[in-house]
Amino acid sequence: MQINRHQTGYNLTNGPGKVMAAFGIHDLNLNGRLAQQPPLWIDYSHPKQPQAIISSARIGGVENQGDWASKPYRFLVGGNPYVSKIRKREVDLINLGWQD
Repeated sequence: MQINRHQTGYNLTNGPGKVMAAFGIHDLNLNGRLAQQPPLWIDYSHPKQPQAIISSARIGGVENQGDWASKPYRFLVGGNPYVSKIRKREVDLINLGWQD
């Protein structure tokens, strides 16, 4: 992932486009792979519970959507530093927003 993005730490994947680039996925159909095939694998065997789920307005390039641009259609784990546009004072560096 670091080779694909030339980044480390939270900046490696703090946003959906950065996650796709880090996994080496270059198109909307996941390079023709299913979601359970490499490079993307979702591990359902180790579930985590968030401390809080936060909603906010969407960000980046949706201004032309009128009233829909400000609707709370963006959901994230509160305090998770891998989320784009999170305020530094809201970051949970201990648990990354997840319950123990």
